[in-house]
Amino acid sequence: MLNKTPGLFAWSVSDHDGVERYFKIIFHEHEEGAKQIAKYAMRYKTEELVAHREPKFDRYAVLGYVPVSELLIYGWSAVCGGCGKTISLTQKRNFKDVMTEGEEIWCNIDCFIKQRFREKKHNDSNYERENLCTPVQLEL
Repeated sequence: MLNKTPGLFAWSVSDHDGVERYFKIIFHEHEEGAKQIAKYAMRYKTEELVAHREPKFDRYAVLGYVPVSELLIYGWSAVCGGCGKTISLTQKRNFKDVMTEGEEIWCNIDCFIKQRFREKKHNDSNYERENLCTPVQLEL
């Protein structure tokens, strides 16, 4: 069991038009602080955001995120990191091979491999660019 982090509370932050195109659990002492943090991640103005307390997730403050598997149990949905499909427990028959790790979720092993391959390719290209631009001092 995770210990609660003193003073940090879980807030569900979403846009206020009812569609909830984007939502996030933010850990902060106050509602306004949670909205301030979320506005940068969500690219909304603070006044466009609504925050609701989610005491059931307070215990995850020490991690800094709520595991996606826990969000699914409480009826939330998530997006597959490989193909972008929306995943929820109500669609479980369609996603019987779902894999989760921390904040990430994948429809199946193929999507997991696809995302990891993209990440490796991206990291390798960044590594090459950084090393190509690294100045080298030559001794003459």
